[in-house]
Amino acid sequence: MIMKTKNIREHLEKERQNLLEKLASISGKVVSEKRDSNSYSKQGEIAVAYFELERKYLDIKHLNDQIIEIEHALEKVHNGTYGFCDKCGSSIPHERLEVLPQTTLCISCKTQQSKWSLLR
Repeated sequence: MIMKTKNIREHLEKERQNLLEKLASISGKVVSEKRDSNSYSKQGEIAVAYFELERKYLDIKHLNDQIIEIEHALEKVHNGTYGFCDKCGSSIPHERLEVLPQTTLCISCKTQQSKWSLLR
């Protein structure tokens, strides 16, 4: 079943809201843990605390990246360019959009992008 533009927009907006809530939750924990990290007395406890903070920072970066992708897809819905590849301009298969509504690259361009990322 092909998602209609209104359904796509609603789905993307709901997903963005969920990600923003997760981001707020993790960010609040990071601030709290940074304050508490000064109270650790053993070097091992400090190392574990900073490892956990670093992991949370990576989670925050990943959530931010996802939010940016969704906002870009919402912009494409608004501009009427949703469903077309950002790189080559070809139509993105409906099956791909149903699985990854935030995608802005066709499979071929995404594969090329992934290969270049691995080479860096």
